[in-house]
Amino acid sequence: MKIIELHVENFKRLKAVTIRPGENNVVEISGRNAQGKSSAIDAIWAALQGSAALRSTPAPVRKGAEKAEIRLDLGKYVVTRNWTATGNTYLTVTTGGEYKAKLNSPQKLLDNLVGDLCFDPLAFTRLGDKEQADMVLSLLKLDLGDLDRRREDAYEERKAVNRDISRAKAELDGLPRTDTDIPEEPVDVSALLREHEAAIKETQRLNGVIAKAETLRKQLAEAEEQLRRAQERVDRFKVDLDAAETETEKVVYPDVEAVKRRIDAAGETNRKVEAARKRRDLEGRVAALMEQAERLTQSIYATFQAKRDAVAAARMPVAGLSFDLETGRLTLNGVPLKQASRSEQLRVAVVMAMAQHPELRVMRIEDASILDAESMAMLKGLAADNDYQLWMEVVDESGEVGIYIEDGEVWASNLPGAPDSGLLPTPPVAPPVTEEELL
Repeated sequence: MKIIELHVENFKRLKAVTIRPGENNVVEISGRNAQGKSSAIDAIWAALQGSAALRSTPAPVRKGAEKAEIRLDLGKYVVTRNWTATGNTYLTVTTGGEYKAKLNSPQKLLDNLVGDLCFDPLAFTRLGDKEQADMVLSLLKLDLGDLDRRREDAYEERKAVNRDISRAKAELDGLPRTDTDIPEEPVDVSALLREHEAAIKETQRLNGVIAKAETLRKQLAEAEEQLRRAQERVDRFKVDLDAAETETEKVVYPDVEAVKRRIDAAGETNRKVEAARKRRDLEGRVAALMEQAERLTQSIYATFQAKRDAVAAARMPVAGLSFDLETGRLTLNGVPLKQASRSEQLRVAVVMAMAQHPELRVMRIEDASILDAESMAMLKGLAADNDYQLWMEVVDESGEVGIYIEDGEVWASNLPGAPDSGLLPTPPVAPPVTEEELL
């Protein structure tokens, strides 16, 4: 669908304007500044998008008028939007043709007709890098947000792991190197202390045995003097003495001092064992953290590759258009789009808009006067090749370009083959101001 007729009354600067483009793919709205050119272009947007288009236009009704009306005949549909001076707005959409019918949910219908870039591709060239990239991603139906979040999460986790690695390495470097002959397990000092106590008790016991033998010897000496009177007693003492002496011969004193030296050495040994254990633990922790960091690095690379694959698989609407995934900017033939010529940027925006194939094939170009001849020819060629209707605003005072608007009304139509657009006489040229009048 295209615009068959645009009729505007009392909208912004316009009084009453009717424009019928006919078969023209390019409709140029010309005139001097502040005469209603922008109002004519804005009227199309306001009719189709309503409040979304008028956020920057708090007063759509022309000063002094009671209401404003825009009517767009699209062939299949006729869109009518009214505003009152008190701020109320009304929208109706009817089917075109002989049998007209009022449609329900008119704004939803209009939203489905209009593409995201269908109004002003020139505005796309003024967007920042991120806004341009986001718009292209939206057009391509690519949602890289989840991949970006996964990459960011892995990146932040890796930063934390690398900080842990640095701290563990610093702590590891502060530990002394351990001897190679250090035992794996610490010495059991408690067992040594028990062994030392047992040795002392054994010594005391053996000393008692020796003392007992000495006592028996003395008793034997006394008994020998009484041998005749107590032979049996002497014999018994001899037996006891023999037994005691036999036990005495078996006495082996423990090396108490050696045990003490082992106890003294155990503390130093245990300190070395603990240092060696702590070093092994830290070495294992550093190795595990480095392995975790490597896994996160691989995860970051995988998400980046997934983004690259998603972009590579997407069908770009413009040959040579791509994304710089590191910066998030659009590129054209490997160069940031912002560094491309204005004509190239405009061509990218227009081709992307046309690639959407909205049912309503209409675009607007504000400030088209800033375009050079090459850019203007490129736009007209794209409109003709892709069956689009371009509405362009140009500054021109000659009255010989497109639809000429003066003081909110159409004064001349220079669209070849277009039907009558309700023209008014060509405005007279004001005589030059004399010096006297200036004074």
